[in-house]
Amino acid sequence: MLSTKQKKLRDSAQALVKVSASETASGLGISIRLFDPKFDSSRVIELWANLAMIQEMEGRSVWLEEAQAAKLEWKEFISKLIKAKTNRVFVFENPNGIFGFAFANLEMLTLEGKKHLKAILKELYLEPNFRSKEVNASMATMLKEALKHSGVEFIEFAIKDLA
Repeated sequence: MLSTKQKKLRDSAQALVKVSASETASGLGISIRLFDPKFDSSRVIELWANLAMIQEMEGRSVWLEEAQAAKLEWKEFISKLIKAKTNRVFVFENPNGIFGFAFANLEMLTLEGKKHLKAILKELYLEPNFRSKEVNASMATMLKEALKHSGVEFIEFAIKDLA
């Protein structure tokens, strides 16, 4: 849990992009912002571990297998993944803290001689009590806007759980 001072520092950090796009999500105090490694790492690693555990129970241990293939401990593997410049992580939060994240790989596309930034959304996780059709639609809009605000022009969905 962050202290009041840490929350103020986090909220004033340059890397933050807050978007409160829809009335449903913003009415619940939900916002989305860019991941800040100084403040968010341990919480995102914890949420990702929850996701990996669920995937493993369903027989799809993609992230655990990748960590093992890289010969890295779980925390080290996820830390490297979320801090890489070719990746972008957004966190979903409310006044009580972070309750979800979205993870994307970034690629440069060249179309008609112009470069464009593309995000390949690889993972999206929300704690179970934040999963409802109304809120999900609002958060999807917020994520799309946050990606746009961070320079992304194209979005591809490659989330395994959406199959």
